[in-house]
Amino acid sequence: MRGLACGIAITVMVFLLSGCNIPLSLQPFHTEKDRVAMQEKVAGPWQLTVYVGKEWEGEDTRPWVFSGNQSAVKLETYDAKNRRALLDIAFFNSGKALFCDIFPGDSDRQDQDSEILELHMIPCHSVAKVFVTPERLKFFFLNFEWLESELEKGNVKLRRIETETHRLLLFDEPPETWKSFLLEHGDNPEAFPEKTRIELIRPNPAEPEPKDKALKSPP
Repeated sequence: MRGLACGIAITVMVFLLSGCNIPLSLQPFHTEKDRVAMQEKVAGPWQLTVYVGKEWEGEDTRPWVFSGNQSAVKLETYDAKNRRALLDIAFFNSGKALFCDIFPGDSDRQDQDSEILELHMIPCHSVAKVFVTPERLKFFFLNFEWLESELEKGNVKLRRIETETHRLLLFDEPPETWKSFLLEHGDNPEAFPEKTRIELIRPNPAEPEPKDKALKSPP
């Protein structure tokens, strides 16, 4: 099972962005010195409200939960059938913008019938631009179609790995190259568009019972 943990995804975020392709990298999108501590801001449960730019209709979906520590943030996610998938999240800065690098988590704690376990096995990273407030968390993922077009036009130079399917953008670039890429394109709304957005909100806490009701003795 430990070997599977290194290769759970063509990427885990294909599971999150079901039906969408996103660019993948064999190497991280960030350098260690660019990482930022976000655990205190994101720790705890979040409810999924927007999924791939559309309102999420899974009312019974379990909350997604951030845990771990400042150097190792974990995200526990659930699909429409409440099958669990775990992600390793690294928040980092590029210029003034906040991003996150996502990689498959520990397979020993995955649900074996989760959609991500049915996917091709490649150890890879994905990247998203992040906006966070105390009550709301938004992820905008790198746009497959935009990057594919920019590569064909020669506007972007990245070392792409050839695969059996043309519907896969897989790269083997070092973090320093991705850093330059994000500095140049991170503010481009076509590169990180609305259609890739995943949005989470803090769940409403359960309302406490009125004190007079709680103190009243049963008949």
